[in-house]
Amino acid sequence: MQEQNKKKEHPSVMKEFFFFLKPHKLTFVFVLLLSILLSCLNMSMPYALKLAVETITEGENFGHLVIIAIGVLIIYLIKNFCYYSTKSRIVGLSEKVALDMRIALMTHLHRLSLAYYLNNKPGQLSNRIMQDVESIKKFLASEFIKLFLNALMIVVGIIIILVLNPTLAAVALALLPVDVLIYKLFKGAITESAKEAKGEIANISGNLVEQFSGVGTLKSSASEKKEQEKFAFSMQRGMTAKLKERRFYVLQKVSADMVAGLSLMILFIFGGYMVFNEHLSTAEFVAFYAYIGMLYPEVIMLVADLGKFSSAKASFDRVYEILKITPDVAEEPHAWPHRINEGEIEFENVSFAYKEKHNAPDNVTESEDKIGDPDASAVGEPLFSDVSLKIEAGEHVIISGPSGCGKSSFLNLIPRFYDPHEGRILIDGIDIKQYTLSALRGQIGFVFQHIFLFNISLLENIRYARPDASESQVIAAAKLAKADEFIQNLPQKYITTMGEGGVQLSYGERQRIGLARAILKRPRIFILDEALGALDRDTRKMVVANFVRIAENRTMIVVTHSPEDFPKMDKELKFIDGKFQSG
Repeated sequence: MQEQNKKKEHPSVMKEFFFFLKPHKLTFVFVLLLSILLSCLNMSMPYALKLAVETITEGENFGHLVIIAIGVLIIYLIKNFCYYSTKSRIVGLSEKVALDMRIALMTHLHRLSLAYYLNNKPGQLSNRIMQDVESIKKFLASEFIKLFLNALMIVVGIIIILVLNPTLAAVALALLPVDVLIYKLFKGAITESAKEAKGEIANISGNLVEQFSGVGTLKSSASEKKEQEKFAFSMQRGMTAKLKERRFYVLQKVSADMVAGLSLMILFIFGGYMVFNEHLSTAEFVAFYAYIGMLYPEVIMLVADLGKFSSAKASFDRVYEILKITPDVAEEPHAWPHRINEGEIEFENVSFAYKEKHNAPDNVTESEDKIGDPDASAVGEPLFSDVSLKIEAGEHVIISGPSGCGKSSFLNLIPRFYDPHEGRILIDGIDIKQYTLSALRGQIGFVFQHIFLFNISLLENIRYARPDASESQVIAAAKLAKADEFIQNLPQKYITTMGEGGVQLSYGERQRIGLARAILKRPRIFILDEALGALDRDTRKMVVANFVRIAENRTMIVVTHSPEDFPKMDKELKFIDGKFQSG
């Protein structure tokens, strides 16, 4: 059954590959036409040798030999022009196709929900975008033309030797089908070992990103030795998988070469016998041998290049695995960039459950690199069911409850980080699925508990969600979030680059940057998800006072374990056992 699925999937993968070639079809066709001409010119050399041998052995005019020599020079000039034109265009084409693939991957990845990123390591995703696409690019730039040329030269060569001497051609080509069997024999092994090798490398990349991101935890746990051993073990597995791939590739080439050697032995005996019995001239035998001398190496190279094709296909399979994933949260075709004017939020009979893999992200083992695993589509136990709630426009609401009860998950439904499995959510009386995702999320200020900072300046980090904001607006927002205090003490103040993830800032300082982002955005709806937990009590009080003032006449929802930090809120709700209770 699994094999049948693979066979069904193969045409889709190839169709997707040609989809990326389609915008560049004129260049691609031109390259193919030049390759055909180049193949024909390459195969003309043995015939020129035949004419030269006949001219010499039959004692014809020396001028004929000069003409043949000049013809050979002209052929070489045209050959090299064709080769240069073909190579330069295919290199440019491969770069454009790689660029299109990477853009398509990034665009598609941005459509996927948060659950997808919780189930897949960042290093694995970046490996597919960079390394797998690079493998496809290199194959298209270097191996594809060789593969096409070799195939063409074999076809042209077979036609020529059949015209020269059908009997001898039949003898010479008798073992050629064995090469096809050799390719079939090694194809699956090379593809699978290539996938295994690439999966190991991607897994190593994912682990490295995690280690570098969590270097503080690593050092505080004194786990360097353990992680070094894990790294060495993973590298060993990756090396073993790569050596396995290369071994199959070499064995394939050696097997094809042995068949070529056996065929040449038969040709020497049978061809020599025909010359001795005057069924074949010496010049014809020399030309025939020259063609076979070109033909068999081309067959060997073709078989070898088909092995590289299998390896490149493994990379494209990995790329296509991402492109074929259907987003959990998709923008509706009829969606419209509605404006949130009031900020009224209503939940109608909403039920939600995470997918099983989300609940257990560690089920990706050390040796696996499964993106979009079909098994991950199974839905787990409902986190909450049939919940209805209405938050009036401009209302300030506290939601509290025990850890893990689903408070954050509930609020993550508002900006459609996830979609409910039942029920619907309305903002200003409009189903949120009728909003475009960018319009919906652009009008909600969401402050997470864990704030991520990009490897850009603090100024750019604060105005990340509002790039058109002026520097003075950024500073004003930072002051309200009580972030200006520590920023002014930094060596380069607002243009200080903190490093990826903001590792040079404390947890509380990162939270203040996140709060400044939301304040600068000035949305109709604020959602604070444990956004003040790392701040000291005095700073919390000042930030809360500023937020309440800014959020006047705007809807604000606060998830917190400390409701006392938010006095004078309109409503307090406790979320217990998947239901809301008034505080």
